[in-house]
Amino acid sequence: MSFYAELSSTLTQYLLYWLFALFAFLLVIIWEAIMLYKHQSSIRRRLFTEITSIFLHRQPDRLDSNVNDNAYSEIPVAPSRSKEFVV
Repeated sequence: MSFYAELSSTLTQYLLYWLFALFAFLLVIIWEAIMLYKHQSSIRRRLFTEITSIFLHRQPDRLDSNVNDNAYSEIPVAPSRSKEFVV
């Protein structure tokens, strides 16, 4: 067997391995996307709870509970000081 034929065979074999690995990776990504889509509402609820807890500087509620609709009513409001600066 000549050098070029052996090199061609080796490159073809590596190409087939890489194509198989790519196919398996894409299959896993598609599977994860399907699973994410099926549980999208609960994930969205968890993300909303986490993000609002960061901005409100409070501990997040239990992650499996529903999002508190009154979360924004818990924001402390600073008293207005505009009257102090009126000359």
